[in-house]
Amino acid sequence: GALSNFISFGSGSLPYVEEHVIYSKSMFGLDLGACAQLCLTQTTFDCASFDYSFGDRSCQMSRYIASNVGGIDTDNMPTYRVMHYEKKGEST
Repeated sequence: GALSNFISFGSGSLPYVEEHVIYSKSMFGLDLGACAQLCLTQTTFDCASFDYSFGDRSCQMSRYIASNVGGIDTDNMPTYRVMHYEKKGEST
């Protein structure tokens, strides 16, 4: 499925960065596979990664990868059970 195009970075999310819109699009009520598929099919921006929250089934898509924004933020764990996924080949 679509998820096979992504690498899981485990628990954590992209950090808040002052004056940057980290997430280009957010959707709610999706399962993990649907989130991955949405990221792959975005046309308005280049979706490089997403943070998926199992709690509210939210899918937050980003043009950034963790290494662009200072790594993964794990401070909000384990409250939200968010996992970070990046599209394969983005980090090269």
